[in-house]
Amino acid sequence: FRGRIGRNDLESFCLLFTTEDLQLNKERLQALAKTDDGFKLAELDLELRGSGEIFGTRQTGLTKLKIAKLTDTKLIKKAQNWAKKVVNTQKYLSNKQLQKLLAELQTEMHLE
Repeated sequence: FRGRIGRNDLESFCLLFTTEDLQLNKERLQALAKTDDGFKLAELDLELRGSGEIFGTRQTGLTKLKIAKLTDTKLIKKAQNWAKKVVNTQKYLSNKQLQKLLAELQTEMHLE
């Protein structure tokens, strides 16, 4: 809703409803009412709903990651930096399986 509500000096309102009376829905709506920090809301939503699939279409539930949590941003940044080094090394790019995997990933998502 950022940039859509409260765009000028006039009083504005945002009414949010849910069709299901679930505790999870209440917690998510309460969080939205308490903060306008999009990053905090995203972290809370990740904590409440789960990450879903990284390379799929399911947007809720548990991830298949076995070692790390998606909230461990320091570890994710380290892994991202390492992956960039691997991808940029010619030795690894000559591996046919890696080339195929990278081609598939590039069609499904942005690798920035």
